[in-house]
Amino acid sequence: MPLIYQQEGKKRTMPGANGIVRKKNRRKKNNGTILVVGATGNQGRAIVDALLRARDRDMRSRFKIRAMVRDPTTMKARELKERGVHIVKGDMMDEKDMRRAVRGVSSVFLITLEYSFKAGGSSYNPSKSKFTCLQATQAKNVLEASKAEGVRHIVYSSALGVGQLFTDFGSSDNYRKYRRKSQIFLDKMIVEEMIKDSGLRYTILRPAYFMEMIVNPTYGISKQGIYPSVWKHNVKMAYTACRDIGRVGSLALVYPDAWDGREMPIVTQILTPKQIVSEIAHLRGESDEWEVKHTSRWMLKLFAKESALMIETYESLSRIDHQKWEEMRKNTALVLGYNLMDLRGFLLSKSVHFRPYRRQSWLARHWGS
Repeated sequence: MPLIYQQEGKKRTMPGANGIVRKKNRRKKNNGTILVVGATGNQGRAIVDALLRARDRDMRSRFKIRAMVRDPTTMKARELKERGVHIVKGDMMDEKDMRRAVRGVSSVFLITLEYSFKAGGSSYNPSKSKFTCLQATQAKNVLEASKAEGVRHIVYSSALGVGQLFTDFGSSDNYRKYRRKSQIFLDKMIVEEMIKDSGLRYTILRPAYFMEMIVNPTYGISKQGIYPSVWKHNVKMAYTACRDIGRVGSLALVYPDAWDGREMPIVTQILTPKQIVSEIAHLRGESDEWEVKHTSRWMLKLFAKESALMIETYESLSRIDHQKWEEMRKNTALVLGYNLMDLRGFLLSKSVHFRPYRRQSWLARHWGS
């Protein structure tokens, strides 16, 4: 049976993990060149991995994979090259780089960032203004180059919740007037509107909060026994792993006709901070030693106001979308053949069950700092 994806009350047959598609779409497989922007990042790497697996499974597949990276000499870029991926050097902030990168390409996987990079990899905002839509600049360069070079399909990775903001506010112009707006979400809305108005065929993916953030030492686990959480107690959040984003994105890139005009939320599990720390403790056999440490909201607002606004937006959407998120999770499971990466599988894949974490200092244990 073909897999069914439901959107806005309409049932549509979608390509699933087993490659089943409608007969009329079977002939319309992408046999051109697919460009992955940001191919050494978490999402980009997952997209490339999924495309390589798809090509290896089907010997009739003739599509080529091109990866745009800022520095082709890095280990990650060299690994991609060794796996048969064509590497091209480029930066989305540079129009000439984008024209060169998309030349001869049929589909583009696009992800935009709220920052750019200096040589050497450090992030920065090249504008004097604190709130400049760098994501719109990046998208503008990619879209203009794509139209000029005859690209037929754009797959854009946005964010879960953007669809609800469009429902609530109608447009980015209306959301811009909202006093408690998140600039990060506003930028995603602007880019989505640009893509829809570009005249190019498109697919928009809206992935949930990344499981990768749980083990990121900057934002997630870095000390033994402590899981730092920015979410309030018992707030349920939708999560997904980049592996599953890559699998959905690769389907959209390989079957552009079947995915044209789709807006696909990607949710693989709904979790609270308490459930996350419980799973970590269980896998490590340290059930009595782990606890959730919540980041105080006033501190976030004082030192990272924009991050605080983004978090508040996510939390408000969790209250609105809780029932919808479960439907989104089921739809994601349908598209991927129910083989989703859950939290336990993700933590095992990252070796969290035996990874050594540094102990807290005496001061941290006694003063909670």
